[in-house]
Amino acid sequence: MSSPIHQFLFSPPPPPPTLKRANRPPPLTSLHALLPEVILPRVAFDGSSELKPRSPRTPQQQHATAFLDYLGSDNEATPRAAEIFTPRRKVEKTVFSPPYLPTNVPSTQLPLPSTLPRPLLRLILLASLIASSILLLLFVPSVRLPSLYTASIGRHLALAPDGRAALDVANAVRGWEKATERVYEPPQIKTANMMKRSAPRLEERRAAPPPKAFRPSMAARPLPQSHELLAIQSYILQSDYSVLPETVDPSQTLDANVVLGFSGHKLGAAGSDAEKVWLEEIEAERADDVVIWFGGDGSSRRPHELLSLLAELHGSSRHPTLIPCQGRPDLPKITAIMNRLSIPLDDHPLIMIGNTPIIGDMEGLEGLRGNGQLASMLGRIGWRKDGKGDKRGVGAWQPKLARVKKRD
Repeated sequence: MSSPIHQFLFSPPPPPPTLKRANRPPPLTSLHALLPEVILPRVAFDGSSELKPRSPRTPQQQHATAFLDYLGSDNEATPRAAEIFTPRRKVEKTVFSPPYLPTNVPSTQLPLPSTLPRPLLRLILLASLIASSILLLLFVPSVRLPSLYTASIGRHLALAPDGRAALDVANAVRGWEKATERVYEPPQIKTANMMKRSAPRLEERRAAPPPKAFRPSMAARPLPQSHELLAIQSYILQSDYSVLPETVDPSQTLDANVVLGFSGHKLGAAGSDAEKVWLEEIEAERADDVVIWFGGDGSSRRPHELLSLLAELHGSSRHPTLIPCQGRPDLPKITAIMNRLSIPLDDHPLIMIGNTPIIGDMEGLEGLRGNGQLASMLGRIGWRKDGKGDKRGVGAWQPKLARVKKRD
């Protein structure tokens, strides 16, 4: 056994201090602390000689004891309890306590729901949910179905005695049974009526006229029969989408509102100065042009023979205006109007030289060409055949030829 001096000198140094956790359990009691204290004698065991007195450097008995808790001990190596033990209140048994009473009963009683079975808890929850839904439907109108909500508001509005609701004076409701069948209308729809008096005849006297889209713009204004063909021709040549409406009656005189639209008011009364000005304008619109109507029989073939005949008379510097009639939705109406004006369009094309209509029959045109009437009609509108354009004339165009000069 080593002496205390050797233990003090050659013992390993204590580990450095570390921070202990606040929730660290108290250390286990070491076996060394349970043993009785060992007192080192100052004399020899044999009693023959006495030991020398200790030096000041010799550690005392309290310094020689081992540390009970090492601060640098390994936490993982230290055995700890898996669960923190909670001590219970000690219950002392008496002779009067029955033998079947347990002694480890906790001090606080458990809540009531934990002792009820789960099916009973689910039944209670379902009953409370149904009861709360019924109460919401009864006392909160905004959560009701639209039909129920509308019917209830309709009843209250129909039976409102203070006049704040929009009541129907003509069909007043006098009982609850009649109010149940009444259709509810939101109050914002009746706001305009609520600001007025409730007399039913007042609205009839102030009834608004029909909208302008359904009102006739003006009274019928028939055109002069001598200018119907010119008016239809001007209307069709304005745009490719100009089509006579279905309301046009071919047996009656053409209405100026159809071909002029909103400008029909400028005609004025029949025989007025405004009508004369408009007739002069429509006459001067195509006064120096040749217009050919073709396709009245449904054929899309161009009148090439007629075009070549006109080219021979006036040259190729100017071209006539063509109006194809095949495929037009208003072709039956145009044909009926032409037949009423004694200008048939079914068999032959129609030629408008200036404002004069001519049937485009080749036999009739050859006769007009032979007596010179056709050339004179074209000359009056300015379609003359000049000498420069005549191939047989002096000033006719000739191709340029390369001339080769002989060298002397």
